[in-house]
Amino acid sequence: MTQEHFFNIFLQKPVNLFTRNVIKRCNHKKITNMKNSIYRKSFVFQATRYEEYENGVCTNRGNIDTTIVAKVLNDEGIGFALLNHRPSDVKPRFGLPIFGIQNGDVLEDRVQYGRLPTPDKFSWFDYDEPVVCNIFDNMTCIRFAMLSPLRIIEFYGNFTDIRTF
Repeated sequence: MTQEHFFNIFLQKPVNLFTRNVIKRCNHKKITNMKNSIYRKSFVFQATRYEEYENGVCTNRGNIDTTIVAKVLNDEGIGFALLNHRPSDVKPRFGLPIFGIQNGDVLEDRVQYGRLPTPDKFSWFDYDEPVVCNIFDNMTCIRFAMLSPLRIIEFYGNFTDIRTF
C-alpha cells in the first residue's frame, strides 16, 4: 500500500484543494465549534471499545478499558498517555506537534494533531509511535495512525474531562 492510498483511507473521503477551500468557507461555524470545544485543550478520554485497521482491513476489535490522557505542552505540542489496557502495538506515551489552525489542525469534522510524513520523508524511527491523532466532532472517537505497517487504531468512548491548564 502506498502512502497516498493510506492517506486516503485515513481521511475516509477524497479531499483535494478545491474541496478543502469550499469546506473552509462553508463550515466556518462548525470549525469554530471544534476549535472552542477541544482544540489545544488537555483532556481525559475513557475508551470502552477499539478497532484496529491495517491496509484498510479491520484486524482487531473489541471491548477495552483504556484511559487516554492528553496534556497540551506550551502550545507547540501535545503529550499523550494510554493508561490501563491498550492494544499491544502502540506506545503508551508519545507526543505530537501542534501546527496551528491556519496550518490545518482544525478540519470540518475533526481536530488533527501531527501529520503523515510526505513521501520523500516516509521513514519513521519508531513504528509503534503514532504520527497523527484525530479527534472527531462527535466527540466519541479518537483515531491514531502509525507507520510500517500502516495502521489506524480507533478508540470509542467519552470525554470525562476537558480543560485548559
